[in-house]
This record gives sequence, C-alpha cells and structure tokens, in this order.
Amino acid sequence: IDKLKDVQILMVSVMDYNLVQKFYEDYKIADYPNITMTRDGTYDLPRFYAIHSIPDVYVYDKKGKYLSHFKSTIPVEEIAALF
Repeated sequence: IDKLKDVQILMVSVMDYNLVQKFYEDYKIADYPNITMTRDGTYDLPRFYAIHSIPDVYVYDKKGKYLSHFKSTIPVEEIAALF
C-alpha cells in the first residue's frame, strides 16, 4: 500500500452488496483516502471493458491516458513502476 499511496485507486465489484461491504470493513478501506470502492450491480463495467477474468486492472496516468492492463495476476511492483 505504501508504493501506491499517491495513486488514486477505484475498486469496482460486481459481487453482492453485503460481500462488498464486508471486504470494505475487513480490509479497512476507509483508512486509505486514495481508495474508492463501489459496486457495479448492473454489470456495466465488465461489458464496457470486455472483462473475461477477475481481477482485472486498468492503469491510467493523471491525464487519463491508458498505460497498461493486467489480467488475473496483478504485479504490484510493475504497477507501482508505472508511476
């Protein structure tokens, strides 16, 4: 988390609200002001991005330019190196 403390993270889940809330509480997401967590109950994001595996990570720079995409295995060191 220290390597990504200056990176805005948006976590989106299609899971049931109760499971998302439990994750949010168990991992104390509220303690990290750079992390926003939400639920996509209509499954719009996976359709828009053609997501076929979970987790799926898309990385953008501060200007919104696409940098990279990681499927299934998320190499935190590689993501951090992008910033």
